[in-house]
Amino acid sequence: MRHAVAAEIDGTINEQLGNLGQVFPIITGAMKQRVRRLALEQLFREVDFGGQTGFAIAGFGTLDVFPRLRSFEFYCSALGLHKVVKPDGDQDITDEVTSRIAAFAQGDVVTTFMEGIDPKYKTFLEAFPAAFFEQQKASLLGGANPKAEVAAAVESAGQQFQQALQTELQDFIYRAFVGPTMDVVEVMPKEELAVLAEALVNLTGLKRKASNYRETVGGPTDVAVITKGDGFVWIKRKHYFDPTLNPAFMAQYLQEMDDE
Repeated sequence: MRHAVAAEIDGTINEQLGNLGQVFPIITGAMKQRVRRLALEQLFREVDFGGQTGFAIAGFGTLDVFPRLRSFEFYCSALGLHKVVKPDGDQDITDEVTSRIAAFAQGDVVTTFMEGIDPKYKTFLEAFPAAFFEQQKASLLGGANPKAEVAAAVESAGQQFQQALQTELQDFIYRAFVGPTMDVVEVMPKEELAVLAEALVNLTGLKRKASNYRETVGGPTDVAVITKGDGFVWIKRKHYFDPTLNPAFMAQYLQEMDDE
């Protein structure tokens, strides 16, 4: 894919580099090669452009006993080929992993629900000790009488504290929040799983409404359940019209479903 894209845009890059060379005659051939390389890297480098879109596929294969989930994000497209990033990898239910909760696009509220702490707050707690001890070290090394030995001891203590805090925090979050929640999710009836999924989406929408973020989540939520025996079943599905006012359409729709 990389070579195909490079060949396709090479002419455009050469044309623009020629125009640039007329404005700045000091540009060398090596500089032009570097610009060409940077242009290609911009297409293929894994960075957050802020404009990506994505989708998730979940369900059962013919021979699957447990469900599988695959999620993808698209950052750009060229020559009919797409740069795809699969951020979370494969998420399958297995004999060892018996339950999962996965959030897509905006997962901060779901993460807070699962871990009992906002992701930004958690990041601050994990990063603060390092910054604090680094500041103390700089103070000890500065001034007219630097205390190198004490500064080294402070730096060592800070590193040990940082590692211990991260380890203990992760263990506590799992023991107190994630583990108990997943134990309950594992044995939840299908209808309660649907209620939980809808509640998490609605909670995300409520958080956006009550904050200075853009309201990118909200409105009626479609809810479906996929099982090995029943297949894909709608629990809630919004319509662009009131079904009670269109009984003929609904009867025709249900008849088409029965014919399938």
